Amino acid sequence: MNAPETARGDRAFLLAALRPAVRCAERILARTPLGKRWGLAVRSRTGNLFADPERPAVWLHAASLGELNGALRLVRAVDRELPDGFRANLVLSVQTPAAWARLAASPPALAHFDFAPAMLPFEDPQRLAALWRSNRVTLAVACESELWPAVCEAARTAGVPLVWWAARLTPKASRRWARLAPGLFARMARSCAAVRAASDSDSARISALAGIRVRRCSDPKRFLSPDLSLFGKERPWEFAALSVHAEELPFLLRALALPGAPESWILQTRFPSEIRKAEAACARAGWRTRYWTPGTLPEKGSVALVREFGRTAEICAASRAVFVGGSAAEGIGIHNPLEGIESGCLALGGPYWYLRREEIGVLERNGLWTGLSPDLAAWPPLPPADPARAVRAAEELASGRRAEIRAAARALVRTLRKEEKEKR
Repeated sequence: MNAPETARGDRAFLLAALRPAVRCAERILARTPLGKRWGLAVRSRTGNLFADPERPAVWLHAASLGELNGALRLVRAVDRELPDGFRANLVLSVQTPAAWARLAASPPALAHFDFAPAMLPFEDPQRLAALWRSNRVTLAVACESELWPAVCEAARTAGVPLVWWAARLTPKASRRWARLAPGLFARMARSCAAVRAASDSDSARISALAGIRVRRCSDPKRFLSPDLSLFGKERPWEFAALSVHAEELPFLLRALALPGAPESWILQTRFPSEIRKAEAACARAGWRTRYWTPGTLPEKGSVALVREFGRTAEICAASRAVFVGGSAAEGIGIHNPLEGIESGCLALGGPYWYLRREEIGVLERNGLWTGLSPDLAAWPPLPPADPARAVRAAEELASGRRAEIRAAARALVRTLRKEEKEKR
């Protein structure tokens, strides 16, 4: 890395940590309808969040709903491996209204952690440092792509080790960092106590840009944690299609024209901008369109389009089977096939799921996955999801990752107990 790049990265690092600009933007946003909806003043609190403020805490940040779902799977997996008698506090912070609503609606039930949520609409290093100090945070974990200069600066200021877990760096993001601030990215990555990438390709891109060796870890989105209380419940909808791209609609609509296909269904597009395209495509295929809200019941010959995002759990809870978007057109990449299974649904998908071979293979062996292909003559039968099979699938997926999770649990215990000894 040459001197101009390093200087440019250092300047960007300092600018990103400017407190007045962040506070000014926050005050302006708080006066807007969006800011009032978020409730920034209420959810940006930085005081103590726990009944036992002397117990050491772990801070885990997962900005959006997708990152939050992965972080919760990771926390539950580690929680199962912790020794009896171990107790710690856990601050789980999020950044979007959908993620905050998910936490508020169903906080995680953990055996070894006292849990508290926090809303951080802006990654202000002073606010983060204050949150950590008031809650005795001794370990900070940033999940997936949520590594930013303010987080690294707060960790340096507070003297808290920062772990970048399941790190992601897309090719597009890698090109942007390399063009705009390569020194900044290298400084952030090198400030972490550990960087573990979600995939081999992410590891290679981070290593090349930061000049450090990056090992791979288990992707938290590839853990299966079924909620057994949801299995066996009555569900009004037979079928829902989740996160469907516009390119997949022709395949999906052909499948739904087969004999025995559902007579009504829910459609959630991948992007809000694609709702109108989906509406037009469904109308051309002879479907009557309307909009879905929680509690909407099926009507024969109709498709209910989802306009509000962050409703995946509610859609799954109302449906017997879900189609996994990204699997019906080549070059997109299948989305997470485990979300529906966790809510007691069967999973369906098109032929393009090679990026998730391991999970699809496990689900197929346990009767939880049904493939749709262009040469089908009739809609496949969909039996009820079996909770025993979901548990077996979860065990099978976890077996190859158990040693890694146990190692993470041991490292967590060592870190927090060391902090307690130093305090005494």
